[in-house]
Amino acid sequence: MTPLTIPNTRRTSADLYLIGIPVILLFILFFIDEGYYDLRWMREPGNWVVFLVYWVAMVLGEFLVSLLLPRSWSTTRKMCIICGAGIPLGAVLILGFLTFVSGFSV
Repeated sequence: MTPLTIPNTRRTSADLYLIGIPVILLFILFFIDEGYYDLRWMREPGNWVVFLVYWVAMVLGEFLVSLLLPRSWSTTRKMCIICGAGIPLGAVLILGFLTFVSGFSV
């Protein structure tokens, strides 16, 4: 193992955090979205499609931010910046995509 590589166990746990944090955030948002404050949204397949679209956008935002960070930074520092900037970037990406798809109509 060279000094610049991350051990597999630490990298795997970092990957799980980067995948899991958007899932947890989206579960909270979907929980409070309809005003029911329960998990009724899980019964509809269409809601799962929307959940998946938002999750993919957030993970894509995290991935794009991770490409900009230097490899020399610590894993903890990179994780904080990737989640802190990548998730909002993913939200902006999905809002931009939805605006584009809707034809910029208000």
